[in-house]
Amino acid sequence: TDLPDQLRLSNLQPAYCLAPAKVGPCRAAFARWHYDAQKGSCEQFTYGGCKPNKNNFLSESECMSACRGVAGNTHT
Repeated sequence: TDLPDQLRLSNLQPAYCLAPAKVGPCRAAFARWHYDAQKGSCEQFTYGGCKPNKNNFLSESECMSACRGVAGNTHT
C-alpha cells in the first residue's frame, strides 16, 4: 500500500514542518515564520508570544533551512 506523503517524508524532514502555524493564546504580536507544506514555502504569521509549536521560526531562512522540500498531501 502507498503511504501518505506525510509518512514518507517524516523520515527525511522534521514532522513539525507539517504542523499548522500556531498563534497561541497570548496577545502579543510577533512576526514569525512557519512552513506551509501545501505551498512548499515559508509564510509569515503573527505569533501571540506563548505556547508555540515547533513550526515557528524567527526568520524565513531559518524556516527554509529546517523544512525545505517538505510537501504535504495535496491529494483529496
